[in-house]
Amino acid sequence: MFEDNRPKLSEVLLKYRELNHFTQQFVADKIGITRSAYTYYETGKTEPSMETLQLLQKLLGIPTEAFFPEERRRGHLIFSDSAKPIRTSTYETEVITPRTMGELTKDERELIANYRLADPTNKRRARNILDPEYEKLKRKSTQE
Repeated sequence: MFEDNRPKLSEVLLKYRELNHFTQQFVADKIGITRSAYTYYETGKTEPSMETLQLLQKLLGIPTEAFFPEERRRGHLIFSDSAKPIRTSTYETEVITPRTMGELTKDERELIANYRLADPTNKRRARNILDPEYEKLKRKSTQE
């Protein structure tokens, strides 16, 4: 028989929830389900609807590549926490892992989660507020 190299959905959800330092309760609250319903997704007892899966993918920052078999992605460049891309052929490191920006505070994680779930118009509004502030800080630091 053919071997299925795809990771289990439950494993992908757990991995990306932990990478984001989100609790099960936080994820459940953000997508509007109970914590126990989300726990069932992570343990593989049930699977989310397509709509819920899309919300989870968005919230947790799960790349589409995380759901494909390893052999389709062999040899691709990926980024790890290091500054340089690396080549690898193992699934665990082939999934594009979000870069860490140090330990995020609870408020920062909440802000990122809300941004990921926002529609494009509200994302643009947030950027219109935050980008000028960032530019001011950048200019100030280069003048010092």
